[in-house]
Formats: sequence, C-alpha cells, structure tokens
Amino acid sequence: MAPMAMNSDQITIRISAFASAAQIMGERTSSVVVPAGSTVDQAWSGLILRHGDLQSLSSTIAFGVNDQLSGRETVLKDGDRLDLLPPVSGG
Repeated sequence: MAPMAMNSDQITIRISAFASAAQIMGERTSSVVVPAGSTVDQAWSGLILRHGDLQSLSSTIAFGVNDQLSGRETVLKDGDRLDLLPPVSGG
C-alpha cells in the first residue's frame, strides 16, 4: 500500500482491479499517490509505468470512479476509488 498523500499537491486514490488487470498487477486492491488534478488517463499511465503489461489492455479497458463508469478525462479527487474494468470473456 502506498503512503498517504503528504501535501495538497498530491492525492491518494484507491485502485480496484478486476479480471486480467488484477492478474497483471498481482493484487485486486491498492492505493497510489498521484498529483492533485490528475485524470483517470494520467493515473492509468502511472499504473502502466509500474505494471508494464497493463499496456496490453489500454485499447479495451473501461474505468469506473466511485461506482460510476467514467471517461479518461475524469479528474480524480483525494480518496476516490478507480476501478479497472477490462473486458471479460466467457460463456
């Protein structure tokens, strides 16, 4: 778990990863510190830096913020939960 944000220039968000995103990350939940004003897309880019194989999901993944589907341009706030929702196959 990442440390809590120490100043107003940073925020802490919670990550909930599902399906293949959780497999790649090796965990279903975590917390990360990102710059204040970060968008979903910027947080996603930071996660790719930590877990390079997430890049393979970039064109198909959907995101949720606090239980609502959200676009990549959504600005995150301190304490938000970012859900990583890769496509799921099955029958």
